[in-house]
Amino acid sequence: MNTVFQQLTGRGVAAAGSPRSVTQEQYTAWQKQYTFEALKGARYGASFCKHFEIQDYRIYFDSRPESCDCIIRKEWLV
Repeated sequence: MNTVFQQLTGRGVAAAGSPRSVTQEQYTAWQKQYTFEALKGARYGASFCKHFEIQDYRIYFDSRPESCDCIIRKEWLV
């Protein structure tokens, strides 16, 4: 199990403990779904983490969609 420090400084891991990747198609489909979640006040990164069952505190607590998108594209997309 990773510590919070490891989560903040490195790539997060899926809930099962193994790295998880997201395809561009999955990401695009989720972005369309997120539009409705955003209307209810959901944060971009938190929604992404919940949808794909990923633990990555850098994006989970970030309230800026642009920075979350940057990290997601760099580290989570295949």
